[in-house]
Order: sequence, then C-alpha cells, then structure tokens
Amino acid sequence: DVLLSGNHAEVERWRREAAEEKTRRNRPDLLER
Repeated sequence: DVLLSGNHAEVERWRREAAEEKTRRNRPDLLER
C-alpha cells in the first residue's frame, strides 16, 4: 500500500491524483481549460 510504504514522493503523487479525481467528479468545469 502506497500510504504505508513511507515513500513520501509516491504519497504526494497519490494525494494529488486523488484530489484531482475528486475535483473531476465534483467540479469538471475547473479542469476543462
């Protein structure tokens, strides 16, 4: 599991991707530029 591996770069990347996915679901208009 990425979150338990202690690899902070991976955790950061995962968090960014998760946040972007959440934004894509909730506010697709923000990502259409």
